[in-house]
Amino acid sequence: MENRYESYLGNGGEPIRYVSGMDFKSAYNPDKVLKLALQDITLRMRTLGKKKIGDPKDNELISETPILTAARNGIVEIVNELITKLPHSIYEVNSENKNVLLVAVENRRTIVVEGIRKLFEEHNQMEIFDNIIQGVDKKENTVLHLAATSDQDWNIFGAALKMMWHFKWF
Repeated sequence: MENRYESYLGNGGEPIRYVSGMDFKSAYNPDKVLKLALQDITLRMRTLGKKKIGDPKDNELISETPILTAARNGIVEIVNELITKLPHSIYEVNSENKNVLLVAVENRRTIVVEGIRKLFEEHNQMEIFDNIIQGVDKKENTVLHLAATSDQDWNIFGAALKMMWHFKWF
């Protein structure tokens, strides 16, 4: 017995697949997982456009699209991929008329805001960024209004650190 694990696993063969269908190797391959997630999101977005809206339950289900969910959760990779693959997705809004930047700012996701800005800067399309940064929600809040709300601050101790956090937004 050369390796200790052979006594537990037999001959050290391939791991057994989970019920979900994902094996150990693919679970630790973030590129493959991200690619599968992106394929799933793009498929859902394409079928979403073909769906007729009429039932109130449908309106609740489609009130937040995948790009808005990714912005809310701070997943800048998916946001950038969706903008690259589906450029019209940058104009999507939720039921409160909030676009990607408004959702990201509302949830304090600076990495998403900076990622979107860099993406448009690299492609020399800053006028699109300027247009979406001027977005207004149903309550007539702009990006600056949402950034200024203090009820969602992180628990930062010390006045100097809080000032640094606020300075980052303003």
